[in-house]
This record gives sequence, structure tokens and C-alpha cells, in this order.
Amino acid sequence: MRCLVFISFIILSANCFGQWVVEKDIQNWEYEQVEIPSTAYYMDSQLFIENKDHTQLLQKFINEYKEVVLPNKVLNINDNGLMLKSDSKVYFQNNSILKKVPTNKGTYGILKIYNGSNIKVYNPRIIGDRNEHLGNTGEWGMGIDIRSAQDIYICNVDISNCWGDGIYLGIANPKKNNKNIVIEKGIINFSRRNGISVTSGDAIKISNFSIYNTFGTLPMAGIDVEPNKESVIVNNIVLDNIRTFNSGEEGILLYLSNLRNTKYKESNIFISNHKDYGSNIGFRIGPVSSTLANGVINLRNSSYNKNRGYSIRWGDVTKTSIKVELENLLIDSKKIRKRDYRKHKKVKAYNFGKNISLK
Repeated sequence: MRCLVFISFIILSANCFGQWVVEKDIQNWEYEQVEIPSTAYYMDSQLFIENKDHTQLLQKFINEYKEVVLPNKVLNINDNGLMLKSDSKVYFQNNSILKKVPTNKGTYGILKIYNGSNIKVYNPRIIGDRNEHLGNTGEWGMGIDIRSAQDIYICNVDISNCWGDGIYLGIANPKKNNKNIVIEKGIINFSRRNGISVTSGDAIKISNFSIYNTFGTLPMAGIDVEPNKESVIVNNIVLDNIRTFNSGEEGILLYLSNLRNTKYKESNIFISNHKDYGSNIGFRIGPVSSTLANGVINLRNSSYNKNRGYSIRWGDVTKTSIKVELENLLIDSKKIRKRDYRKHKKVKAYNFGKNISLK
């Protein structure tokens, strides 16, 4: 029964989204003018024939030039995706769009940064093949796929309809985690798995994002911070001014149980100004039962509205050294105070413990 209700809810939000979410919360992507250096190479749009596969030709220019400006048109990308090189800049024009050619593969990256450094991407617009996907298996079709990279800057993102995640941060080299990644301002809509996944990273900042309608296959979170390899670091993560709407499960999910299996047990995560509307769970810390886990999780100045399940939920963190700091939280426009927190119908808390505070 729950599944049937959820499906109708998604259809309603997709067909009359402006009526379901408060009008002022609707955000449309707009191209932002960026100063493009005179040394940048403008690709000739006439070389990119309509309805053809443009991947190989685009990759050729990306490999040859350090600064490239994409053609001002829809560009079709195959399963290989585009791989960016170190010490490069990529500029999208107002109508530049990378569109995934439909595939039956469950794993791909449309725009990829593997083992790269000192890379900047401006105004990327990406459309996945979710609505046209030819198979039913896999869940790893990524819009932007960042692995074992460092000193990366991406701004003003518009990603939609990915078979997997809108943006994925993972590892390509088990000896090299992501480091110093800044992704700011953007919209991610209709991702099938997660809007953004952070499975590897040290000094990661994601800010000023609106993430809509994340559903299809678990975890179904707007943002999922989840170490999933023995060698990874997930530390010094900053999520600021994140808005999540209508996630199948969590608006923001911190699934840290795998810290017990990693070399690096510390995870410091700072979340401010998170606003969720209509997700099943607004904010969740997954069970972290390992006594080896430590760090600080700080959630402040955030609000949760019309959640179908819980607004805030956490698993057992009292057996760890992790400190959970909660400050100035609103549920359905009312501030939650310590005296009524435990009994609040929109809160699922297993234990408070000395390591959990609420202000």
C-alpha cells in the first residue's frame, strides 16, 4: 500500500509541481555570465552534426586545449562519457547541454574527472537517459562523476534525469581520496538513486543547491554521505544552504556505519541552512554503532516541512565517540526544544546519550 501511495504522490508532484511546493521555493536554472579568457578555444558548432554522437569529437578538443568553450547546442554523449584533464577549464554556453545517448548499461559517467587536479567547470547542463534507458539493471549512471580528484571547482549546475546519481564523489585509485572539492549553486532533478553521493572526500564543500524528486532505487536521498570502501576518507564535509524536495527517502542522509570498516574512523560533517519539504525523512543519521567512530556532526538553522515519515531520525550513535550537535531546528515551522524532542511524532531518536546535544 505504501508503494502505491508513494507512486501517486510522485506523479502529482511531477505534473503540478508548482502547486505542490510553495511558489517561492521553485528555482529555475539560469546561465551565469563568466569571463571567458581570450586564450580559450571555441569549438566550431558546425562540426557537431545534429543527432550524431558527439563524444569523440568533444573529447579530442578537450584533450588538445586547456581551456575550451563547448558549442552552444545539444551534444550527444555515449557510454564512454567525457573525461576532463588536469589543469583545465571547461565553459558551457547558454544552450550547451550534454545529453546522454540511451543505453542499457547500468554504469556510466557523462562528465568524468578521474585522478585529475586543478579543474574548473562553469555552467554545466547535463541530461541523463532515465526516461529513455534501454535496460533495467544497475544504478550507477552518473551525471558528473568525480573520483580520486583534487582541487576541483564546479559552479552553476543543472542536472536532470540521471539513471543513478546527479553527482557522485568516489574513488578511482584506492590510495587517493577526493580532496578540496567545491561544488556550488545548482539544481538536480529526477535522479533515480541519489541527487549527490559523497563516498570519498576530505575538504568537500557543497552549497546553494536545490535537489528535487530523487526516487527510483535506494538510497533515494537528496544528498547521501556514505563511506563505502575500506580505504576512503569522509571528513571535513560542509553542506550549506541545501534545499531538498520530495526525496523518496531522505533529504540528507549520513550513513556512517561503514566507518567501522575504514582506515579513517573520523568524520566531521557540518550542515547549515538545510530546508526539506515533503521527503519521507528530512534528515537522518544512519546507525553508527562502532566504538571506533569519532568526529562531530553539526546540524543547525534547518527546517523540515510536510515530511511523509519522520522529519529527523537517527540510529544508535551513543556507543560511538561521535558528537551530534543540533541547533535551532524547525519542524513544520515550530522550533523543537529539548523537553519535547523525544516525544515529537516527527522525530525518531533511539537514544540521546551524553554525546548528543540540542539547543
